Amino acid sequence: MKKLITMFAAGLVTVSMMAALDVTTGVRGTFGIAAGTDFAGETKDSVESEEELMSYLGVDSSRIPNLGGGFGVYCNLGFIQLGAGTLGVQPEFDMFFNNGLTEKFTQDSYWTSATFSTNSIDIPVLVTYTIPAGKVADFGFGAGPYISIPISLNETAEDSDGTDYPYDDYTYFADGVNFGALFDVNCGFKAGPGNIVLDIRYLFDFTNTKGHIEYNGSTSDTEDLFIRRTIIIGAGYEIKF
Repeated sequence: MKKLITMFAAGLVTVSMMAALDVTTGVRGTFGIAAGTDFAGETKDSVESEEELMSYLGVDSSRIPNLGGGFGVYCNLGFIQLGAGTLGVQPEFDMFFNNGLTEKFTQDSYWTSATFSTNSIDIPVLVTYTIPAGKVADFGFGAGPYISIPISLNETAEDSDGTDYPYDDYTYFADGVNFGALFDVNCGFKAGPGNIVLDIRYLFDFTNTKGHIEYNGSTSDTEDLFIRRTIIIGAGYEIKF
């Protein structure tokens, strides 16, 4: 009997806590540019040596940030009224494609480039602060850590003739899990039962994206390839419960 009473009381506490929460769920589509992403480790040393050689030969070089995109879902748990706004915690599940950058060499009217990129699953947990602005809008801020799991690794080359050169003889694999921090500013506008949400984010990896190559049955050592610094613009829809 005591066990039943204890379970019933625990259930009431749980329900009461959930009722007190300001729960919001949403879905978001994203577009990003690798602003600040750069090569890392031995890969960076190799690229810089190649740049020096190309410069000696009169060839210009440049690093071009990749354009990427993705989608995500999130649940914001607002639980503390703090001043005019609500403090909360927002776990997310995001996918982002074409993380990385392109190295381009140009001489006169001819150019050739190599692109390095990964696709990843990113799982942030943000501390958020949401401020209502009248009856039709909200403004919010968020920051927190994330883990990023690379799920594929790609390297391709092309030239000004329009020819793509995927390295078919090689198979690329991403290694390890990355860690980083995410910063978010957003605004929501009332639309139907929920809000249309627009946001801008900055994604900042603490660790390098790593990878290795398999070729003719042999596997290369794991190398640091690049480290992400990405500006992300998103649009989505969210509903409060």
